[in-house]
Amino acid sequence: MARLRLPAAAIAVFAIFAGLYYWAQPIYEIALTWYGIAPFRFPFLDTDAITAAIECSRRGVDVYIANPCDALGRPHVYSPLWLAASVLPVTRAWTMPIGLGLDLAFLLSLAAIPLPAQSRDRRIMLAAVFSTMTIYAVERGNNDLFVFLLVLLAGLALASPAVGNGSSIRRWWGYLLIATAALLKFYPVSALIVSCRERRQVFIAINVLMLSAICVFVAIAKDDLAHTAALIPFGSYYTDLFGAKNLPYGIAHLIYTPSRGLIVGLVPPFLLAILCLRALWLAIGLAWRPALQTAFLALEDRDQIWLILGSAIIAACFFAGQSAGYRGVFFLLVLPGLFGLAQCAEDDQAARLVRQAPWLILFVMWSEALRHAIVAVGPGWLIIDATFWIAKELVWWRIIATLGGVLLCFVLSSPVWRRGSADRAATAEQVAGA
Repeated sequence: MARLRLPAAAIAVFAIFAGLYYWAQPIYEIALTWYGIAPFRFPFLDTDAITAAIECSRRGVDVYIANPCDALGRPHVYSPLWLAASVLPVTRAWTMPIGLGLDLAFLLSLAAIPLPAQSRDRRIMLAAVFSTMTIYAVERGNNDLFVFLLVLLAGLALASPAVGNGSSIRRWWGYLLIATAALLKFYPVSALIVSCRERRQVFIAINVLMLSAICVFVAIAKDDLAHTAALIPFGSYYTDLFGAKNLPYGIAHLIYTPSRGLIVGLVPPFLLAILCLRALWLAIGLAWRPALQTAFLALEDRDQIWLILGSAIIAACFFAGQSAGYRGVFFLLVLPGLFGLAQCAEDDQAARLVRQAPWLILFVMWSEALRHAIVAVGPGWLIIDATFWIAKELVWWRIIATLGGVLLCFVLSSPVWRRGSADRAATAEQVAGA
């Protein structure tokens, strides 16, 4: 029953927001604004983007060029696989039931995520569920919630003995769910790093099959994918979008003047290289700590897999470009594993990154609400706003370094790496003997 507390609390808050929308809409809009979310005239705006694209596609409209069915006229920026639903009589009238169903499925899925043992960690988890990032995803009905559900179910399927040891069908279903998520939103392909836990032959088979599926998909939908690539959104470096380019390019934008344009143009790649090298250094140092390796192997199988899946997705989104804040819902998969690592490695001073990570994650998940509060004070707080932005971006890099260390620790302890290391050692011995 303890696991039902989190989804029950989330559904209760969802019901309060729904009641405010129907019977006290001004208060509903004020609450969203306080969260740092710009309210639209109706909820599930991103669900509407999908249903509108499907409706217009069925009418023969090229939704990658224009989408007159959409409330904002937005062209379709997602995988063409979503448009396969045009064989169904989907219209924008489906937006509300689909949005409600998606949100409720997401909120109920929180019951699968174990509550931490310590009350402090439970409070952090609860605050993450009610953060701006999560509320934003739920209010918009964004399809990242559907991807979240696929990844969560994949973690459940993969939390079983290795393929070939008695439960291969269930685990292959897990990889199929990851493949489906990747074909729908592309970035979940990074979650295939979890296949490193398999035997080498299975690891190769999984990734060859996935590569083959991607090649077939690209060959079939290459024109639509080319339109999608051209429509990948980008925006301000100073709002809720997160990505590796925000800090270096944002600083260059702040200090730019025509007289020093050439010098400023060199700033972003230079800063980006420094930040990447620093993050890599921290990740390697963390991954090689024996305490972290021991703590990682001591995690529950389910927490371990979700930690890897969530970390890989967040890191991939961070380096691939700019991602909207609602993609931070994948932090909900990461947090339980970090809590476990922090407890098992609490006596290791170098593992402080892991102990700090949940608090840093909570900060970025609420950062847009905090930024909105600073901006709302007035223009006299611009210096504080800029300082807050720099601090937030540096925190993001610290989080990515920590998640990178966890991913590297996983790879180093995986059967694929250990078997490869053993083979390389045997080869070296043979050469030395010869």
